Amino acid sequence: NIEHTLKIIKDDQLADKIWKWLSAPDSSKNYNEAREKYQADTCAWFLNGERFHHFLERPDFIWIKG
Repeated sequence: NIEHTLKIIKDDQLADKIWKWLSAPDSSKNYNEAREKYQADTCAWFLNGERFHHFLERPDFIWIKG
């Protein structure tokens, strides 16, 4: 009957909304915006520094805040 069919459609629409709400956001937008703000040689002081080279030779952990 029509009422049953409408209930099924409504339930499917609700399930779709819930699924979209639970799904991970599209990270490509944030990634693309960050790439547009890229500055050349950013973090070069760190990547060329003594502590980072020591870390590469003997990986342990490295705490980066920021």
